[in-house]
Amino acid sequence: MDVLGGRRPASAIRRVVVRVATTTLFARVAGWALTDLDRAVFRLSGGRLVLSRLFFPVLVLTTTGWRSGLARRVPLLCLCSDDGFYVIGSNFGRARHPGWSTNLRHEPGATVTWRGRTFPVTAHPVDADGDFLELLRASGTAPVFGAYAARSGRAVRVFHLRPEPGTGDPAP
Repeated sequence: MDVLGGRRPASAIRRVVVRVATTTLFARVAGWALTDLDRAVFRLSGGRLVLSRLFFPVLVLTTTGWRSGLARRVPLLCLCSDDGFYVIGSNFGRARHPGWSTNLRHEPGATVTWRGRTFPVTAHPVDADGDFLELLRASGTAPVFGAYAARSGRAVRVFHLRPEPGTGDPAP
């Protein structure tokens, strides 16, 4: 099982990134600045690049706004599994659930852009079961998401994004 999507930065760099990512200051700043920067790089590169992907596997999720009906695009850190991707609605430890997770609860059909390919997926809510927790530990991101979940004071939403049958092999 390829948890990191085929990329693993040097362990020392990864440890520093994880340590910084668990701080409150990072969560406050990155929630807007990093997400906006990732969106801009994605748009300017024609969907081929996401800056955060230098450190972690990142996909771009496009959902349908449950109120507006408009397409909503957001770069998300993901955990790769043999049959799709897991995304975690930690929202950088904020008290509110991220908008994309609410959109998926209302309309589980979405698209994912991964390594320059865009394909349809169906989102399935996930309980924090053994398989998911093992993926989280193996990815090295457990401390980050643990800190965010504790800071948020809410149950963090997790979704398994499964590619639609017949979309080829978008394997992570």
